[in-house]
This record gives sequence, structure tokens and C-alpha cells, in this order.
Amino acid sequence: MKYLLTNFFNTLRHYKVSSLLNITGMAVAFAAFYLIMTQVMWGFGYNKGIEGADRIYLMTMPNVQNPGKQNIYLSRPLAEKILSEAPGIEAYGTATMSTGIMAFYQKIGDGTRRLNANCQQFTPGVLRMFRFEAEEGSLEAISAPETIAISSKFARANGLKVGDYLSPEPSGEKNARKIVAIWKDKYPTNSSLSVVDMLIDIRDFCIDLWDEWSFPYFVQFKSVADKEAFEQYASKEIYEWLREQNSDLAEVEEAAKQMQTTMIPFEELYYTDVIEQKIAVSIAGSRTTDITLLAVAILIVLIALINFVNFFFALVPARVRSVNTYKVFGTSRTQLIVNFVLEAVGLVLIALLLAAVIVILFGKSAAVSVLSAPIALDNNMLVLYATIAAALVGSLTGAIYPAFYITSFQPALVLKGSFGSSKAGRSLRNLLIGVQFTISIVLIICAMFISLQRNYMLSQDMGFDKEYLITGDIGGRICWYQPNNKAFEDRLRQNPDIVDITWANGELVNAMNRMGWGRSCDEKEIHFQCYPVAYNFLEVLGIEVTEGRNFVESDEQSQHGVFIFNEKARDQYELTLESKCGGHHEEAALVAGFCRNFNFRPLQYGIDPFAFFVFGQDHSWRAGFTTLYVRIHAGANPGKVMEYIRQTIQEMAPEVDPDNIGLKLFDEELDSKYASEEKLSLLITLFTVIAIILSLMGVFGLVLFETQHRKKEIAIRRVLGAEVEDILTLLSRKYSIIVTICFVIAIPL
Repeated sequence: MKYLLTNFFNTLRHYKVSSLLNITGMAVAFAAFYLIMTQVMWGFGYNKGIEGADRIYLMTMPNVQNPGKQNIYLSRPLAEKILSEAPGIEAYGTATMSTGIMAFYQKIGDGTRRLNANCQQFTPGVLRMFRFEAEEGSLEAISAPETIAISSKFARANGLKVGDYLSPEPSGEKNARKIVAIWKDKYPTNSSLSVVDMLIDIRDFCIDLWDEWSFPYFVQFKSVADKEAFEQYASKEIYEWLREQNSDLAEVEEAAKQMQTTMIPFEELYYTDVIEQKIAVSIAGSRTTDITLLAVAILIVLIALINFVNFFFALVPARVRSVNTYKVFGTSRTQLIVNFVLEAVGLVLIALLLAAVIVILFGKSAAVSVLSAPIALDNNMLVLYATIAAALVGSLTGAIYPAFYITSFQPALVLKGSFGSSKAGRSLRNLLIGVQFTISIVLIICAMFISLQRNYMLSQDMGFDKEYLITGDIGGRICWYQPNNKAFEDRLRQNPDIVDITWANGELVNAMNRMGWGRSCDEKEIHFQCYPVAYNFLEVLGIEVTEGRNFVESDEQSQHGVFIFNEKARDQYELTLESKCGGHHEEAALVAGFCRNFNFRPLQYGIDPFAFFVFGQDHSWRAGFTTLYVRIHAGANPGKVMEYIRQTIQEMAPEVDPDNIGLKLFDEELDSKYASEEKLSLLITLFTVIAIILSLMGVFGLVLFETQHRKKEIAIRRVLGAEVEDILTLLSRKYSIIVTICFVIAIPL
């Protein structure tokens, strides 16, 4: 052992540069592998850490509006009718489980403070299904009116306790709810429940409204085997219910097909692509992205191990004489091979320690935000063990051939100085460096295309004017419905930089959180996404009306509201300006016109039937019009305009904290819709740079070998008059050819 350690440290001392580069390259590769694998395993394990999650399913039906997709929103009375008597069920209930943040206010002395919480609505069956446990208070108590439960994490972060009151109103008093329970934070970070801060029991809300399809239902079976039997039972119950509503058997059978029940496993919701309304499952992931990252992790380690072999070969000319000297003095070839293999293990162990330091430092940097998963070593023991195993197995595999190679020469031949590199050995090293370059070039191309795609999505014409537009949810104190709204608008219009103002119920570009309406129109059922707006919305946003007319101010006094559908809805459902479509309460509303198709969701989604809706005399629903859109002049300073809006809000509603008004340029809001694409782009780019650096280090190892092996040749050429440039051209020509070949291979890949 002492001999082995002595020899190992002698190697580090005599071959400082190659050893340092080898260890550094492997450390970076192992750290990158660990970081990527924490992200991949975080996604693969999403929701699987919840007790009983393997028996929990989401109840869905076919999405008539979007064939091939499933609809997760159900009618409460229908769902309760099916589930209340279904066999094989342990628990069931509805829960929103969205990622939406709501503002709550706590009264403190003469003032208030704002708290932002992820607030979910639920029925008691969800508490039993997901094993909620009270840390303080009683979870049963939230069945009482005006009560809430909060997570212990949220309670600690905001200094809250049982008995405190929180209100959705800035006054901190109106509609206040009492905290009656604090539940234990026992859910893993990669789960839909980890982001929930607050629970509200929705009690009997909409329990008798058969036409309100807004509730996702979760079901926990006693056994996974009960799932298929339930699907058949539910479909049968729906068929019987439809028969009670309609005597036409053909229509009933067609409707039953459109309501065929399918149960989607809770553990698969993170990756599933058959439902679009991911608001019900908290966070949406991409299996393709995680598999891509897994492939990148493997490729990076492969590049590092090729470097390891190349550096080993780079030292062959320098070490072969000492190796064969040991042979002359009686050391067996087996002993020498074992020595080289253990030397490789020693280098890998040092690299692993350095990789751990890199991971710790990365965790303390701002760059850690590109990962969703926690990267602490103690939170990812399985990944840590996998990294160590991959490093040791890879190093042993990579060390065996060079060890056999360097010990294969006859001592007499080497001691005479006539050692030479074999043609097979040169071919192998060229092949290895070619693999590295091909991988690196492929990753470069992929990273460039991901960046191009994201830039395309941000710059593409979406069918409306998104330039010089400020938007934000300003809350309910001076929204479109409030009496002081006109005074607020008048104040804003006094600013010469402001062109116009309009309002809407939520964001214009939204992938998930929007109403889906199913309405009777011309004696047929149609399905579309509905977006309530102020009468001047289309004009301010520059959305072209291609048939009929735009909204006018008098539409806000219409009896049942007014529609403007997009061309997709018109063509798909054969709508006309004479069509009579059910409005908010199913009474026939006027179809004023049809607008140009535009992207009301991020570009990775298609264009589906869509309608703008002005509510008319039903003024109560305008309370949801809290999203403000402000068109400014091209030369205006957006920052100053936003500050003017905040000051105006503060003057007219002093209780509102202007810092909590989320105003931003529309381009910034649109950019946030592509957060996952941006994160993927950053990750791929980061690890592509690492792969390139490692590949260049591999080239250095190969060049080091060439220069060591061709010392005499280089010296003779210099003596005979060759310039330095000539020698460099001679040595680099081969690598230029290798890179060119790799480029040709990488392009079609």
C-alpha cells in the first residue's frame, strides 16, 4: 500500500498539468452529472412521495373542443351523484390545486400588511385522501364558515398563529377569515401539495348547479384494481343520467361517448400531455425535457471519461521508460496494471471531492435558480450514490485498456529508446476525440435551435399589438366595477404619455386559467374559451374585427351580453351574425362580429374557438375586471408611466401598497409564459459549454501525447529550418480534419 501511495503522489508531482486538467475535467463533469440528475429525478419522482398516491386518480372526460385531449372540469352535482355510491372508493373530493397567488391582508394596529398565498379550495374528502395532519388547531374546524387553514411553513414565514384573521380586502377586516388550523409540512418539494399555503372549504358552492363545469375531482381507490371497474360504472351512470334528460336514443349515445370517463393517475399528472388545464395539477413538467437532460448528463460523463483515457495516453511516452524499468527490476505486469488502475481510482476520488465542493458553491450562487430541484447532497442520496458509482465504474473501465497498453512493450525495446506508438492506438485516440467533438457540436446546434425557437416565440406576430403596452392586476379597489373607476381613468388620461385604457378579467395570453364555456347555439352545443372584457378592449389591443362590428359602449347595457367570436369558432361551428348563443346565464346573447384568429395562449398551443364577451347589464361580474391594460406612446418612458399609475392608485386608495401593484410591460408578461423554455435553454447552454470545455481539454491531452511522442521529429525539423508556424500547421492539420468530419456527422444528427 505504501508503494502504491508513493507512486500515486509521484505521478501527481511529476505530471502536474495533465493531472490537474484530468482531475478538474472529471470534477466538473461529475458535478454537472449530479446537478442534472437531481433535476431529472425530481421530475421522475413528482407526486410519488405522497402516501397512497399510487391509488389516487383524476377524473376526466373527452375534451370535445380539442380532440385527443381530456377535460378535467366537471359539474359538482353530476360528480357527486356518480361518486357518492360508487364501489371501491376510499375517498374523493374536488380541489383546485393551482399555482395562482392570491393577496390577503392582516390587520395590525392602525394599518395592514399584505401576504401573498397559494390558496386552494377543496372538499373534506381531499384532506383524508392526502393525509393532512394538524400541527395546531383542528382541520375539522375549517368546515365552519369564514375559516381557513394554513401550512406550518406559511405560518412560520409570516408569524401567523391559530386565531389570527386574514382578509382578501385591503382593509384587513371585510370578509376576514379566521385561521383555525395549521397543518404539518410533510409533503416533498416535488409534489402538488408542497406549494399550497392555504386551504378553504368550498362547502356546498355550486352543489346544485348542473351547468357549472368548473371542478376537478380526485378519487382514491381502495385498490388500483378498482380503477377500471369504476370507469365502467361512471360511464354507465352518465348514460342513465343522459337518458333521463333526453328521449332521443341516438343523441344520448353520442353524448355518452363525449362524456366517457377516464381516470388519469395522480402520479402521472406532472408529465401528462392529454390535459391542457394544468391549473388543477399545480406544476406541469416535460418528460421530453427531462429525458433530454438525462442524455446530456450521460454525454458529459462520457466526454470526461474519454478525456481520462486521452490524458492517460498522453503520459505514455513520458512514463513507458519508468514502467519498463520496474519490469527489469522484477515487478510483474499484473502488479503494474493494478497500480495504474488504483491510480485512476485515486484521481477519481479526488475529482469527486472537488465535484462536491463545486455543487456546494453552485447551490450558494444565483445560477441555482435554473433548477427546480433542491441540490443539497443530503436531500439526494440516491443521486449521490449513482454519481459515485458511475465515476468509479467509468474510471475502472477507462483505465484498464491504457494500463494494458503501457505495460505491453518489451523492456529492451523501450530502454534502447526505440518505443513507438502503434497505428491501432493512434486510430483509437482519434476515434475517441472524434466522439467528443461530435457530441459537443450536436449540443451546440441543439442549444442554438432552442434559443432560436424561444426568440421566435417572443417576436412572432400573435395577432394583436403588444408593443408599447403596460399591463397588470391592480386588485379590486379601483377595478372597472368600482364607483371610483371613472375618476381613476380620467386621472390616468391626464398623462400625455397614455393613449388609451381598457380592462379585462385576467391575462389575455393564458395557457390554463380561463373559463371554458359550453353553450347552446343554433340548437347545437358549442365549446369555447371565454374572455370577459370592457367594450373598448379589441380597439386598444389592435385586434381586427373581420366580419360584423366591434363592441360599442352601449353593449355594456345590453340585456344578456354580447359576443365577438374568433374566426376559428365561426368556421368550426358555422356561426353567423344571426346566431343566438347562450350568454352567461344561457339566455341568448348577441353575436356582434368575428375577429381575426390570434394567439390567446403561448405559441406551443394551437388556436381554438374563442370568444370575447361583454357582460351587459349583469354588472356584478365586472368585479373580476381587475386586469388593467394601458397603451402608451412610442416615445414614452414605461417606467415613469408605471410610477404615475402607482401614485394615482395610492392617492385614490391609500390602503393599497403601490409596491404590490404588479405592473409590467406586456412583453415581460409574455416572456414569463415561456419560462420553461428559457430554463431549458439556460440548462442546455450551460452544460453545452461544459461539454465544449471538456472536449477542448481532451484535445489538449491528445496534442500533449503527440508532442511528447514526436519530440525528436519536431527538433529535427526545427534544426533543418522549419518555422514555428510550420510545426503548428503540421500538428493541427489532423485535428482540423477530425473536426470537419465530426461536423459533417453532427449536422444530420
